[in-house]
Amino acid sequence: VRTITNEAGYHCRVAVHKPFLTAAAVKKRTIWATENQSRNWDTIIWTDESAIELGERPGRQHVTRLPGEEYLPECIQPTFHSGRKSMMVWGAIAHGRKGPLIRLDMSPEETGEAENPKKKKGRGMNGSKYVIQVLRGPLKSFVEELEGERGHGMLVVEDGAPGHRSKLPKNARSELGIKQLTHPPKSPDLNPIEPLWYLLKNRIADISGSANTLDKLWEAAQKVWEEITPEEIRKFTGTMQDQVEAVTKANGWHTKY
Repeated sequence: VRTITNEAGYHCRVAVHKPFLTAAAVKKRTIWATENQSRNWDTIIWTDESAIELGERPGRQHVTRLPGEEYLPECIQPTFHSGRKSMMVWGAIAHGRKGPLIRLDMSPEETGEAENPKKKKGRGMNGSKYVIQVLRGPLKSFVEELEGERGHGMLVVEDGAPGHRSKLPKNARSELGIKQLTHPPKSPDLNPIEPLWYLLKNRIADISGSANTLDKLWEAAQKVWEEITPEEIRKFTGTMQDQVEAVTKANGWHTKY
């Protein structure tokens, strides 16, 4: 069977990990790429949150396809969350520049409501946590640092998570003078911090004992992040123009990035 499929041009290849794209997401990606064709990427700070799991090493799944079909929907391996124990981290980069990496506190919050003072909100990065842990701390400091170094304003890219879009973060950004560059949904190929997460997780997996506990995992993550060089970051941030052009050429669908 393999000989027959090979003769027909079909070969077993590693499935590409990509988010599932809806027609609406494709349209937004196309519009964003068009609007940012002439963007000066030296003015952008890329931010993101990522779950790092105990024992995680980004895996591979194989598919049989023809050459050139790697980005067809039926040949894509959609990305979903597993059930392993994990921690959430937040990081930021700019062109050739590494920002902070922090471990996010995702524990429930007490609401302080009079009728039930011990009632707690759910886990997750809500607007209050995002303002306290990110906007008023590491992000504001990184923006000020880069604006001082580069002599121009910086725009911040954040994803569309509900905790980023609620009223509290909006008010905090306005107060702190943090300006955003909107970003299309389901578009890791348009955020150069995404491949950095892949690199980070694989290097963490190489550290003995990193899968033992979440504290050991965090120690390993800090060590790996500290060792990432400006040249490695520049490798990812330096291709943004090509990435935008690739999305335009693909009419908003998946690209090789």
